[in-house]
Amino acid sequence: MELFETVYKSVRGGGVRQTSSKSAACSAKPKNPVVAALTVLVVLAASLLFTTCSNNAGGSKPTPPVPTPKHAVTFRVDGTGGTLKATVDGTEIHTGDLVEEGKTVEFTATPANEYYAVEKWTAGGTDIAAAGTNATYSHAVAADATIAVYFKTAPVDVYVCGTSNDEAYVWKNGMRTQLNAYEAAPNTVYPEAICAQGKDVYVAGYEFANGAPRPLAWKKDGTLYWISAIRDSDAFDIASHNGKLFAVGYTYKDYNNKGASLTDISDPANPVQIFLCEMNSTITYAVALSLCPGTGELYVAGIKRIGSNDTVCLWTKPDTGTVSETELGLEGADASYGVCTAGTSVYVAGGNLWKVDGATFTPITVPGFKEGYKLCASEGTVYAAGITTAGKAAVWKIEGTNAFLHKELSADTSEVFALCAAGNDLFAAGTVFDGDEKPVWWHITADGTVIEHKLSTDKGKARGICVTPR
Repeated sequence: MELFETVYKSVRGGGVRQTSSKSAACSAKPKNPVVAALTVLVVLAASLLFTTCSNNAGGSKPTPPVPTPKHAVTFRVDGTGGTLKATVDGTEIHTGDLVEEGKTVEFTATPANEYYAVEKWTAGGTDIAAAGTNATYSHAVAADATIAVYFKTAPVDVYVCGTSNDEAYVWKNGMRTQLNAYEAAPNTVYPEAICAQGKDVYVAGYEFANGAPRPLAWKKDGTLYWISAIRDSDAFDIASHNGKLFAVGYTYKDYNNKGASLTDISDPANPVQIFLCEMNSTITYAVALSLCPGTGELYVAGIKRIGSNDTVCLWTKPDTGTVSETELGLEGADASYGVCTAGTSVYVAGGNLWKVDGATFTPITVPGFKEGYKLCASEGTVYAAGITTAGKAAVWKIEGTNAFLHKELSADTSEVFALCAAGNDLFAAGTVFDGDEKPVWWHITADGTVIEHKLSTDKGKARGICVTPR
């Protein structure tokens, strides 16, 4: 505008001649060339002024915001033992999801059961020191990340029942407590099996006095828990199921009521006993020897004798319903009985070994086996304890219907009578022959290391083993 005024004034001396709108807008020939030039200059300047004002009035277009970067967050459980969950702002995410930079991913690790605990956390394979062994970890997203949690077997207390120098004991981590007798002067007390119910521990067995056995159960402090009113009977195994305690064995009520039995001893003053298989003129003997809790039912392994043949049987007792029986085959030599479950299959040992799926049962050949079998399952895998042909206590791994030697437990002549699992670790109890039989237990760690623990220098046997969370 200032340029226009300066030029105009210099040409016209500050004066301006009025023209009509028509003459300003049309191409009519001006009377003076200078006036024509000035007219064109005025129009151009006005146009320039209009354009400039219009742009300033509307303003410049806004710059679009830069989107927040997103990064892939991958996470997993390395190995077994539990699960891992991740959330962002309270919403669950899945491994590989993209998460905005600056957000925080909250990880929660949950052990599969009380026998597992968090061992460590890693990011990209490097230990996260700040996370330690905590069950939770908060991760601030700044780049792609790979988070892993590792579980380990949690610390446990190991309980073993057995004998030493003809006395009955329960050992906790090697410290022994004598089991009380019921009769004033029994001939012998036989602790046969042990089980955990939470952190409580119970031992089952029998006492031989006045010419007859009597089933008994003890607490971990050695005091009597259950005293059977029925003599001439035995208790060979004990287990916890749905908050109740059950014992199996042989019960002799009278001449016409005797045989393999299952007894609910949850209320020790009022036990509830049923027969799994009663003896009669055809079945001349029947006894229940091993017990395993299932889902909605109990599984019991034992034998019934018809003529001179001892047949291994699997009895199934639903929580509601009657007992069913599956005959598996003849008992093997020097039989030690065991039963356990893995998935929907039931495994039964009685000198021989079978995998049972409903009405179908398949024999399993165990290489290098001489005698025995106690069974347990760890993380869905079945293990069987027994003695090798070389006379060494050992554990075999069972996969489907195939068996493989897992670990020899001792370099010395030895026997194994009990087997249990906690997490990925196995625990076994038995004897080692060191001049005489000595009670021992073995810890087989997840990496296959075998650790032997002698319980006494006196003659004796470790008959049962169980563990509880520490």
